[in-house]
Amino acid sequence: MSSELTSKERVANVLKCRRVDRQPHFDILRSDAVIEHFAGEKLTHENAYRVTRVAAARALDATRGVPKLPVPEHEEVLPDGRKVRYERWTRWVEPKKYGDVKEYAREKQRLLSGSKFDGTELLSIKHFFNEYVRCQREYFQNIAFFWVLGAQSRKQFGVDVPNIGGNLLSEIYGELGIEQFSFFLYDDKQIFLDLFDYYTKRAIIAVEMIPEEDKPFGILIADDLAFKSGPILPPAFFEQEYFGRLQRIVEAIHRRGIYVMFHSDGNLNKLLDGLVSTGIDMLNPIEILAGMDVGDIHKRYPGLVMAGGIDVSQLLAFGSPLQVKDAVCKAINDAEGRILIGSTTEIHNGVPLKNFLALQEALLTT
Repeated sequence: MSSELTSKERVANVLKCRRVDRQPHFDILRSDAVIEHFAGEKLTHENAYRVTRVAAARALDATRGVPKLPVPEHEEVLPDGRKVRYERWTRWVEPKKYGDVKEYAREKQRLLSGSKFDGTELLSIKHFFNEYVRCQREYFQNIAFFWVLGAQSRKQFGVDVPNIGGNLLSEIYGELGIEQFSFFLYDDKQIFLDLFDYYTKRAIIAVEMIPEEDKPFGILIADDLAFKSGPILPPAFFEQEYFGRLQRIVEAIHRRGIYVMFHSDGNLNKLLDGLVSTGIDMLNPIEILAGMDVGDIHKRYPGLVMAGGIDVSQLLAFGSPLQVKDAVCKAINDAEGRILIGSTTEIHNGVPLKNFLALQEALLTT
């Protein structure tokens, strides 16, 4: 997809409200067909590290996180007893069961009291960032690369990173499961606020550790705050306990001269005022089938850049190439160019190659 601007320049121009030759493409590639098309070779477990990265660098203007590697289908048991089930591009982790909130609070207080943010903790963060630096230097120098401020890929990197921070809420309910989390939050709100403070502090320390010579174009904070029907918790909770802490992290990232993209699935409409007030530069993924609307968001927050906006659960997976092109054109027009076009989660194996290519063709012709 050659043109007069580099991919990184194209993304930067959208953020700065400057001219672009075409809209940038932001996405995550977890489709064998798409990866093989752009890498020009068969994807295997042996060559996956190189091939996934080559494909992303050739196909996209921007991406987030070190590309996930395909794995054989299998199960494993974590040290705490939870089962993890792996499929080629996905994993599912069982919630951890506690007897009651007191048992949970005792375990987390040991974490909080034992953490000094030094020694092995800081070394683990450094090792985690080393993988980003390596990927950026070897493959992603010419595209806008967003590091993920979290530890979702800790297993892939081969280092023990409990949680870098950033994903204040989803790290907690991801371990507990949403039902157990809801009961525990009602019974003992304070332990969760203490954890919020811990993860906020850890995130800021991690941001300060990013090497200046290899700092990323942007950082993505991934924290799912909503279901398709609306926020996971009452909006007042986010106003009182969440947005202020998130703003501290955003300000720390901006002090390093790095853009901030915030990711949350679901219907965020009731939370958008608070999210935008934290100073984020971009919002992702704009889940259309959850009730998010590109045009409405742009009218409400004309300075906010969106990333995503093209439904992948139905349109990209089952629609026609013409329908995909129409959706791309509509999203660009509705956002008045303040958007990085991409899927509403990731390009998975259910997306036909022809629809991915139709999306890219629409970017070239709109």
